Amino acid sequence: MKVSIGVFAHNEGSTIGFLLQRLNEQKTDTVDIAEIIVVSSGSTDSTNKIVRNFARKNKNINLFTQQQRLGKASAVNIFLKAAKSDICLFVNADALPKKDTIEKLCNKFSDSKIGMTGGRVIPLTHKNSILGFTNHLLWQLHHEISLKYPKMGEMVAFRKIFTQIDEKTAVDEAYIEPLIQKQTLSAFIRQRRRIYAGHSYLRKTDNYSVSTFNNFMVLKVWLKHLGKDPWHKLAGALVLEGCARFLGYYDFLTKKDHSIWKRI
Repeated sequence: MKVSIGVFAHNEGSTIGFLLQRLNEQKTDTVDIAEIIVVSSGSTDSTNKIVRNFARKNKNINLFTQQQRLGKASAVNIFLKAAKSDICLFVNADALPKKDTIEKLCNKFSDSKIGMTGGRVIPLTHKNSILGFTNHLLWQLHHEISLKYPKMGEMVAFRKIFTQIDEKTAVDEAYIEPLIQKQTLSAFIRQRRRIYAGHSYLRKTDNYSVSTFNNFMVLKVWLKHLGKDPWHKLAGALVLEGCARFLGYYDFLTKKDHSIWKRI
């Protein structure tokens, strides 16, 4: 599984060398780090020099520079345009991933249902001061909430099913979460819509209907699952499939051509 890693930096000369060293030392089994793309935005310190030194030793490291600091989202879009892998990973320039972090974040994508993963942040500051204690507490709360309701930050991996994000956003990881969810939902509706339109056309031209085309039969089987599955999920499934069938029938009536469709 090939992975493209994006690192976004602005005057990170004191930390980026440690990060790149950690990335070079990653232990992977199912994952191949195909490229590490560093986008340096308006850096005036030693950041660019350090990255170039690493790039001389590792041909998979590439440096992109912006003369001005235009915001992280702008740098993210440069990375997305350049990234060649289907799986992308963002990491902040001051992070220190453990040696198996990339493997653990990315091997989850062997499951086609997974669209995005995130790492757990552990601060390196001491807990002695109020500020240090607060920092640790906030990230601990972040972790405990994310175990039930995922919230991504600092280091995330995702399927590259979009090519850019809104450059006005100040929370790039959070911005990507709904993108993944919406794209997945959109893909599902698009696929089911096309199938229903195709079956509608088949019934008209060949007077043949597949068994699942019978709405009454589908509803009858669906009702059997009441009591077995969570009612809110069953209701959601009914709404999704109902919307897709409605749109599919509309496409049939308007003679929309689905013979060549967009890959899901």
